[in-house]
Amino acid sequence: MADQAKRRAEAARYISIIIKITLHLIKDMIFNFGLVYCIYSNAYFNFDQYFSRLKELHTLKGHVESVVKLKGLNIDTVQQHYTL
Repeated sequence: MADQAKRRAEAARYISIIIKITLHLIKDMIFNFGLVYCIYSNAYFNFDQYFSRLKELHTLKGHVESVVKLKGLNIDTVQQHYTL
């Protein structure tokens, strides 16, 4: 009888250790996921800015729109059809 109670106590102790380790691993996984998502969103934002700037610099329409935006001009007064 005492041996059975001893085994139950030991099993309960092992279960509590397993639960603590599992919760710790889940907490680490959530933290790592948040960190990876933060890195991903920053990289995506930087790429989007870089790509839009590249598009602005390499097309005539984009260049004109960039100059208009930088100089604070009213876009409605600028001709929207660019021809050479």
